[in-house]
Amino acid sequence: METATNSAGQASLGTTYTLTLSHNGTNSDGCLQSTSLQIMTSYYDETGLSLTALGYANRILQCGFSMLVAVAGVFANIINMIVYYKLGLHDRVSLCLFCLAFGDMMNLLNYVINVYDMTFQMLSGMEQILIRKSTPMAASVEVPGFREASYALYAFVALERCLCVLSPLRAKHWLKMHTTKFVIALIFVFCIALGGFVSTRNYFQCVYFTDTHRYNHIYVASPYYKANPLVYEVLGGLIQGFIVPSVCLGTVSVCTLISVVTLRRSARWRNQSVSAGGIRENQVTNMMIVVSCIFILSTTPSFLHKFMFFLVDEWKISGRFVYLLMFLGIVCEFLVNVNSAVNIIVYYLQGSRYREMFHRVFCHRCPSTFGKTLIHKGKGSNREGAFGVQGSSSSGTSDASPSND
Repeated sequence: METATNSAGQASLGTTYTLTLSHNGTNSDGCLQSTSLQIMTSYYDETGLSLTALGYANRILQCGFSMLVAVAGVFANIINMIVYYKLGLHDRVSLCLFCLAFGDMMNLLNYVINVYDMTFQMLSGMEQILIRKSTPMAASVEVPGFREASYALYAFVALERCLCVLSPLRAKHWLKMHTTKFVIALIFVFCIALGGFVSTRNYFQCVYFTDTHRYNHIYVASPYYKANPLVYEVLGGLIQGFIVPSVCLGTVSVCTLISVVTLRRSARWRNQSVSAGGIRENQVTNMMIVVSCIFILSTTPSFLHKFMFFLVDEWKISGRFVYLLMFLGIVCEFLVNVNSAVNIIVYYLQGSRYREMFHRVFCHRCPSTFGKTLIHKGKGSNREGAFGVQGSSSSGTSDASPSND
């Protein structure tokens, strides 16, 4: 007899339950052989949402729509990385967008890996056996920390745009290229190290049920978690699960609001107080505002979901609304995946350099007319911002142009 505990926060549902598993050795695949699995729970939901309805929602949203969005987002972010690499990573904001696309890609890829296991467990027994023998289970290949790194990069780029709008000269002085590289490296190292440590609290135990001929994978508490549960709850639940997303969401929201107010004020006095270079910087910031608004709309429900889970007793796993909590967690996960997948649309529609390079790389036989039309609108020099947003036709130069760093 083996007893295992699934700690809170797994599968984005925040569930905690105890598994009592009796097994008789291992099979040829190295999985424990068992004939019974007892999940001891005391769930009760007053909203009327049943466990069966939750299962259908999980299959339709998490293993259906969210999976499709995640797969499409992986390829979309690969395209973003290729385009920004071709445009050159010597530019401050282009480098940030390249790293942001990498973080979003890894976040979505990690989601695909996790849902692959859940989808696998919905198949019939014979289908599971065939897949098990032909492909390794992906549940043990999780790469943690990239979602938090992606959040932090959204906050960093929003802060960079806000500083460029408020004080271009100070932004040029504070955010030099080597500073940007250091901050990005620090973000990835911290988030991946934190996620890697937190991921050691559980491990997947493969189980084969001899009576139904089905495989399953169970989160089992590791010896490290059993020895130091408080450390894992603070680092994983509080810091990684709540503080980091809250700080990033708050930073993006405040910086976006400041940027919008400043741009509206500068638009009112554009002819008197804003140079042509400043107008180009404003157009770059307008594009980032769209990206930031999508981020805010997509991640705010997830933040509120976690906030309710931590502070409201009725929303905890032993509360009265447990199934509603799980359903909302699935919806929030879908919105987060949408945020990581749709940036390519914003870049293509608002970035002339991005669009032109996209055509040059992926549409060799298609004439790139969009960018040329915009470039030759004026007689003067027509440099574009770091995001590839078309600038003014004036010949002025920007004091805060990222490409000068």
